[in-house]
Amino acid sequence: MRPRLHHVVCLEGRKRGNTKPLLDWGAGIVDTTVDQHAYELSVNLQFTPQVGIGFERFFSPQRAFVVEYRFLHMSNAGTLEPNRGVHSSVLTVGFRWLRRPRSLPVSQE
Repeated sequence: MRPRLHHVVCLEGRKRGNTKPLLDWGAGIVDTTVDQHAYELSVNLQFTPQVGIGFERFFSPQRAFVVEYRFLHMSNAGTLEPNRGVHSSVLTVGFRWLRRPRSLPVSQE
């Protein structure tokens, strides 16, 4: 397994009815061999900034249907030419099972 380091921050919006919007972004460093097959990448050390949007649709307090789109850029950050980079778009669809219900904020009245 080749080393990699990623940090992604996820921001959950205010729940409206059974739906909650999601926004996440982050970046990372990955040591990969994809540069051997992609002429756009010239070294094995790649930087991977990314951003995603989506939503969770809860059908019970602990179960949700999740749809998310993520855009990922991979390049060597200009350390060596060529540095055209590779862009990826990923659509994920799935279910989330929470161990316990997410707590709702307590209203201050």
